[in-house]
Amino acid sequence: MRNLEEVQSGFITSAEISRQEQEEYMREHEDKFFVATYNNSFVGYIGVIEDDIRFCVHPSCQGKGVGTFLLMNILKYFPNAEGRVKKSNFASIKCFNNSGVPYTLIDD
Repeated sequence: MRNLEEVQSGFITSAEISRQEQEEYMREHEDKFFVATYNNSFVGYIGVIEDDIRFCVHPSCQGKGVGTFLLMNILKYFPNAEGRVKKSNFASIKCFNNSGVPYTLIDD
């Protein structure tokens, strides 16, 4: 999902990564990420690296509460985590506001 064009603008750092690079990254950090599924389909993920929250929801599931759900539950596992959100990423800002998880706005 990291390489989907529809979500690229929401990431603080945008970069196209290969499937191999993604697999290596996830193997290294697998204990820090959770995925969300619905009807046996992957709809989103959330993780925390060095207390920095990283999450993404598949475009077909955005606006349905998936991101808010992920954020509301992540602090159970990483209580010191916070988000960093681009000022133009209104969907993520809404999720953070709805969940009550702390975040900092980052210039685009």
